[in-house]
Formats: sequence, C-alpha cells, structure tokens
Amino acid sequence: MNQTPPKIYILCGFIASGKTTYAAQIEAEIGAIRFNLDEWMLPLFGEHLPRAEFDEKLLVLTDKFKDMAEKLLVQNVSVILDFGFWKKQQRDEIRVWAQGLNVKLQLVHFNVDAEISKGRAIARRSDSAYAMDDEMYDSLYNMYEPPADDEVFDVVVTA
Repeated sequence: MNQTPPKIYILCGFIASGKTTYAAQIEAEIGAIRFNLDEWMLPLFGEHLPRAEFDEKLLVLTDKFKDMAEKLLVQNVSVILDFGFWKKQQRDEIRVWAQGLNVKLQLVHFNVDAEISKGRAIARRSDSAYAMDDEMYDSLYNMYEPPADDEVFDVVVTA
C-alpha cells in the first residue's frame, strides 16, 4: 500500500487541452484512481442530450465520483478528478470539499491555445470523446472561465 499521504488532483482546462492524457500518466505513475466524466457520460447516456438533462446527469455523476473518491482517500489512495473545472465556482467548491476532508489538493491548469485545442477536439472521436464541430466548440468555449491569477494552480502548457 502507498505510504505517502493521499492527494486529490483536479485537472482544469478546456476541451482537448491534454487533461486526460496527463491523468493517465499520473494514474500509471502513482497508482491513483482516475475519474473522467466523459468516459462515463457517453456510454451511459449517449451523445445528444438536451443541455438541462446533460447538466443534471453530469451533476449526479460528479457527486458519485466524489463519494467514491472519499472512500479511496480514506484507504490512502490518491484520486484524479478529470472534470475540466470550467467554472470558478466549481474550483472554489472543490477546494472547500478537499479542506473538509483534510487532504492535500493539487490543482493543475492546462493552458492551451484555443486554436490548438479546437483542432484537436474536432479531429478526435472515440467512445470517450464527444463529436465536435466549429459551432459546438465555439459555443462551449463561451462557457469556459479560465482560472484567474489569484487561483493557485500548477500550470501545464501543452502544444
């Protein structure tokens, strides 16, 4: 069993910024358990949900992942929350949650040029990634709130 204190990694960044690739590396290196919303949402609910229904199911899944993460942390297992954390409110809430668990939180921001991210998002398609076109990417990008300078993050820049 791992002798170092468990940690929560939260991965913040827009679509196709490298979060899941990084999460898989951390998972392999330290034996952390990785929770990725898209890898569950697509197989369980499909690709074309109305926005309100999508958000509702996403919230349920997020809460279940947090419940499982708490159980793993008690067992001294680190967890990776590959949720994107697009909104400041989400990042603030996860900080409070981690503080309540008395567990170290490592926030990682993936800072990628929007055009690079867009090209990757449109090019990829798998069972764990949504099909993307220019219009969808642009509308989702308008929902993204990059972390402010006063938010504490490790920054990963991928090209």
